[in-house]
Amino acid sequence: MASSSAARVRRFRERQRLASEARAPLLFERPDWRLFTEPHSLPQKAGCEPDQIGLAVVKETDGQRFGLWCQKSQRHRGCVAVPGA
Repeated sequence: MASSSAARVRRFRERQRLASEARAPLLFERPDWRLFTEPHSLPQKAGCEPDQIGLAVVKETDGQRFGLWCQKSQRHRGCVAVPGA
């Protein structure tokens, strides 16, 4: 009787293992740099809607300019970039 119970448990565990493998999600990978190579994928990389890509570019360049200005300015040494501003 013990052997049939052990066989039943083995079959059950095998079914559980196969079922868990079948539920594994299908993952798709691509190199991150590929998002920069085509105009339709830029909003995905920027984290915005396609019609907002111009605003994202302006915001990014303004932020970089502000950071450079703070680094070069002697009288504004305490400049801190405010996230989301």
